Amino acid sequence: MKRLIGMLAIVGFLAGCVTPSQRWSASTSALQTARTVTMTLHDGGVIDNGQLAEAHKIDLTVRGALDVAETQLPDGGGTFEEYMAVAEGGLKALAKTYPKPKEVK
Repeated sequence: MKRLIGMLAIVGFLAGCVTPSQRWSASTSALQTARTVTMTLHDGGVIDNGQLAEAHKIDLTVRGALDVAETQLPDGGGTFEEYMAVAEGGLKALAKTYPKPKEVK
Protein backbone atom coordinates (compact mmCIF):
# COMPACT_ATOMS: atom_id res chain seq x y z
CA MET A 1 0.00 0.00 0.00
CA LYS A 2 2.86 2.38 0.80
CA ARG A 3 4.31 1.82 -2.66
CA LEU A 4 0.97 2.51 -4.32
CA ILE A 5 0.67 5.76 -2.39
CA GLY A 6 4.25 6.59 -3.37
CA MET A 7 3.49 6.00 -7.03
CA LEU A 8 0.41 8.19 -6.89
CA ALA A 9 2.49 10.90 -5.21
CA ILE A 10 5.02 10.71 -8.04
CA VAL A 11 2.25 11.02 -10.64
CA GLY A 12 1.01 14.09 -8.76
CA PHE A 13 4.55 15.46 -8.69
CA LEU A 14 4.77 15.31 -12.50
CA ALA A 15 2.65 18.42 -12.79
CA GLY A 16 5.18 20.37 -10.72
CA CYS A 17 8.23 19.54 -12.82
CA VAL A 18 9.55 22.55 -14.71
CA THR A 19 11.98 21.33 -17.37
CA PRO A 20 11.45 18.59 -19.94
CA SER A 21 14.32 16.64 -18.39
CA GLN A 22 12.70 16.82 -14.95
CA ARG A 23 9.36 15.65 -16.32
CA TRP A 24 10.97 12.77 -18.18
CA SER A 25 12.99 11.74 -15.12
CA ALA A 26 9.96 11.86 -12.82
CA SER A 27 7.90 9.81 -15.26
CA THR A 28 10.68 7.25 -15.58
CA SER A 29 10.86 6.95 -11.79
CA ALA A 30 7.08 6.61 -11.59
CA LEU A 31 7.16 3.81 -14.14
CA GLN A 32 9.82 1.92 -12.19
CA THR A 33 7.77 2.33 -9.01
CA ALA A 34 4.67 1.11 -10.84
CA ARG A 35 6.55 -1.99 -12.00
CA THR A 36 7.60 -2.73 -8.43
CA VAL A 37 4.06 -2.21 -7.12
CA THR A 38 2.60 -4.40 -9.87
CA MET A 39 4.96 -7.29 -9.18
CA THR A 40 4.48 -6.98 -5.41
CA LEU A 41 0.71 -7.12 -5.84
CA HIS A 42 1.00 -10.10 -8.17
CA ASP A 43 3.43 -11.97 -5.91
CA GLY A 44 1.06 -11.37 -2.99
CA GLY A 45 -1.93 -12.72 -4.89
CA VAL A 46 -3.72 -9.37 -4.98
CA ILE A 47 -3.80 -9.27 -8.79
CA ASP A 48 -4.10 -12.29 -11.06
CA ASN A 49 -2.27 -13.19 -14.26
CA GLY A 50 -4.88 -11.45 -16.43
CA GLN A 51 -4.51 -8.20 -14.50
CA LEU A 52 -0.73 -8.55 -14.69
CA ALA A 53 -0.95 -8.98 -18.47
CA GLU A 54 -3.11 -5.85 -18.74
CA ALA A 55 -0.66 -3.86 -16.60
CA HIS A 56 2.20 -5.14 -18.76
CA LYS A 57 0.54 -3.80 -21.94
CA ILE A 58 0.22 -0.37 -20.35
CA ASP A 59 3.81 -0.60 -19.08
CA LEU A 60 5.08 -1.28 -22.61
CA THR A 61 3.13 1.70 -23.97
CA VAL A 62 4.52 4.02 -21.30
CA ARG A 63 8.08 2.76 -21.79
CA GLY A 64 7.84 3.25 -25.55
CA ALA A 65 6.50 6.77 -25.14
CA LEU A 66 9.29 7.62 -22.68
CA ASP A 67 11.89 6.23 -25.08
CA VAL A 68 10.67 8.53 -27.86
CA ALA A 69 10.33 11.52 -25.50
CA GLU A 70 13.93 10.99 -24.36
CA THR A 71 15.16 11.58 -27.91
CA GLN A 72 13.79 15.13 -27.67
CA LEU A 73 15.78 16.09 -24.56
CA PRO A 74 16.99 18.49 -23.31
CA ASP A 75 14.85 20.99 -25.20
CA GLY A 76 11.50 19.20 -25.41
CA GLY A 77 9.11 20.52 -28.03
CA GLY A 78 5.94 19.31 -29.70
CA THR A 79 6.97 15.69 -30.15
CA PHE A 80 8.20 15.55 -26.58
CA GLU A 81 4.87 16.92 -25.29
CA GLU A 82 2.85 14.42 -27.34
CA TYR A 83 4.78 11.41 -26.08
CA MET A 84 4.90 12.66 -22.49
CA ALA A 85 1.11 13.01 -22.59
CA VAL A 86 0.92 9.34 -23.65
CA ALA A 87 3.34 8.33 -20.86
CA GLU A 88 1.57 10.35 -18.16
CA GLY A 89 -1.85 9.08 -19.28
CA GLY A 90 -0.50 5.53 -19.20
CA LEU A 91 0.81 5.97 -15.66
CA LYS A 92 -2.61 7.15 -14.53
CA ALA A 93 -4.27 4.24 -16.35
CA LEU A 94 -1.86 1.84 -14.68
CA ALA A 95 -2.76 3.16 -11.24
CA LYS A 96 -6.44 2.54 -12.06
CA THR A 97 -5.77 -1.14 -12.81
CA TYR A 98 -4.86 -1.79 -9.17
CA PRO A 99 -7.67 -3.10 -6.99
CA LYS A 100 -9.23 -0.67 -4.57
CA PRO A 101 -8.37 -1.24 -0.89
CA LYS A 102 -11.12 -2.97 1.05
CA GLU A 103 -12.89 -1.02 3.77
CA VAL A 104 -12.01 -1.98 7.30
CA LYS A 105 -15.08 -2.17 9.51
